[in-house]
Amino acid sequence: MNLRFVEAFYWVASLKSISRAAEKLYLTQSAMSSRIATLEEELGILLLDRHDKQFKLTVAGARFLVYAQKLLELQREVKAEMGSGQAMAMSMRIGAIESVLHSWLIPWLEKLRADYPGLELELTVETTPILIDQIQRGTLDLVFAVLPASAEGVRNQALPSMEMAFVGHPDLPKKNLQAR
Repeated sequence: MNLRFVEAFYWVASLKSISRAAEKLYLTQSAMSSRIATLEEELGILLLDRHDKQFKLTVAGARFLVYAQKLLELQREVKAEMGSGQAMAMSMRIGAIESVLHSWLIPWLEKLRADYPGLELELTVETTPILIDQIQRGTLDLVFAVLPASAEGVRNQALPSMEMAFVGHPDLPKKNLQAR
């Protein structure tokens, strides 16, 4: 069980909001929802009642909250008691557009993980405007987007262009393509 997912659930339950918990942990709402869904899938139960617009834990969610608190406290105790002769693990929050994800990002991330096993990676896939907003607000550390971002402390580096093509059926009327 991934303790980061347990922590995500803990903050969602404590703050009674996925969006506030996402802000607290510097995650996107979609990343937070994904963590909760993955935890629910692993446990085989629903933790949040998603039928109403009001925030509500399920009965199982309320029971799991007790365990989540214990797990997180135990993690703190272990870290304090045992210490670590190694440097603390680093995490990097990366955002990318879909074309980068589907072309070269995954092999690059796999190599990065192999070269730096202590590095924890969190990946967000969004559109360029959303990624730029997130890098400007500091919720992402590294972004691969179409346009540059401008904010204090943000540096831009142009990457080589990617060849792209639009592909369609030859029977598609050309006038429909020109209208769009």
